[in-house]
Amino acid sequence: RVAAFAALFAVPAAVWLVSKVWRRADELSALLGRVGCKLGVALVVTPFPWMVLTPSPADTASKPEMARCDLRPLSAAVGLPPDDRPRLIVSFIDLGPEILLRTRDAVLTAPYHRNSDGIRAAMELFLADDDARAAAIARDRDAAFILMCRNAVEFGRVTRPSEATFAGRLAAGRMPEWLEAVPVAEAPELLLFRVVEPRP
Repeated sequence: RVAAFAALFAVPAAVWLVSKVWRRADELSALLGRVGCKLGVALVVTPFPWMVLTPSPADTASKPEMARCDLRPLSAAVGLPPDDRPRLIVSFIDLGPEILLRTRDAVLTAPYHRNSDGIRAAMELFLADDDARAAAIARDRDAAFILMCRNAVEFGRVTRPSEATFAGRLAAGRMPEWLEAVPVAEAPELLLFRVVEPRP
């Protein structure tokens, strides 16, 4: 957050350095040397070279791990809270904001660094060695749904090695008794489960 503010302190030093190099370039006897030196300075202090070297959003969107998770059908799948009180959906970090947009429910994770407790709890649930540990976390957080997306980067991270984690077992179709699968036909990449036994 303070990167832009800190950069202000570098501006005077950068201006001094560029002006000094520029004057030194004028002292070069060879025309090619003067032009080359000034061109090098211009390339360093302008954003154009970095724009060329940095992949565009279109390039990153074409990668398989950036494939889209369509959450538009999620609202119909989970329905409205019966008592108008938000229920808790446990999902991946990057899906949190759109879940909040698409539903009237709450999320355990979202890409906010102050939510370290929720992020840690969700990862412990997905990476749990046994279903009892995952059930304890879901019960402790009073979770109503568990949502995963096959196209999300996190899906590959929490499901490998196969079936060694709670998320991996869900992806393989090994669902514990305290969960109920909720089909989302319009978005087959989504794996949605309702917690039917939040408290033993």
